[in-house]
Parts: sequence; C-alpha cells; structure tokens
Amino acid sequence: MRNLWRKFFVQLRELRDGTPCPPTWSKPAPYIRKNSQSQDVVQDSENDPRLWVTGLAERQDFAADSKSWLPVRLSGFRQRLDELATFKNMTNETDVIEFTRRHKISWYILRHESKVAWPASVLVKPVFRAGNYRVYHFTP
Repeated sequence: MRNLWRKFFVQLRELRDGTPCPPTWSKPAPYIRKNSQSQDVVQDSENDPRLWVTGLAERQDFAADSKSWLPVRLSGFRQRLDELATFKNMTNETDVIEFTRRHKISWYILRHESKVAWPASVLVKPVFRAGNYRVYHFTP
C-alpha cells in the first residue's frame, strides 16, 4: 500500500508540474460546456488522463483514466474502460448510437491520435472541429 501512495504522490506532482493544457483544448471543451447541460456526460477518446476535458468542459466523464487515481479507483472502473475499448472498435452506426444511449454519453471528443473503427456515417458528423479534434454529440 505504501508504494501505491508513493506512486500517487509522484503522479500528482507530475500533474501539478507537468505539461500545461495544450492550446488545442481551449476550443473543444469550452464548446461542450457552452452547448451542453450540466448533467451531460462527456468522454475523451483517450480517457481524459489529465482531466482536461472534465475540467474545461465542467462536465462529468464516463471514465477518466488518470494515473493519479490508482489508489482510489472505484469498482466497475476497469469494466468501463473495457467497454470504451469495445466502443472504439464498433463498425456499425446503430451499435455506436446504442452504446452512447445505454451509457448516457452525450459528448465524445475524438483526438487525432485515437483510432476508431466507426463507420464513415458516424465519422463525418462531428458537431464541432478544432484542429485535429472532433466533437460528436449523441442524444442520450
């Protein structure tokens, strides 16, 4: 347990002293904040490891995989990450939409480095673009 806490504090220090939020985040997350409801759930395609999406959008993440959370991960967290991996590999538009409805995910930010297998019928419908980031809005 001692090593977990040590790792937690090291990662917390990295978050505090680490890379500042890139300027590209100054557009998609505030767009979501402005165009969403306070109860809307957001998801970042890389699972928001630095909590920039949830912080700048002021909305709850479906799953944020911040390494600083290691000692306090909630039950079901691993299952959510596994479900998100499956979501990224969906090839049918109906499955993509059903997944977001089932999990009440209203907004999804697709980063340029993320790979998804979604059909073109989904990929061509972002509601907002900022640099290499695309924002998708799903009706829960």
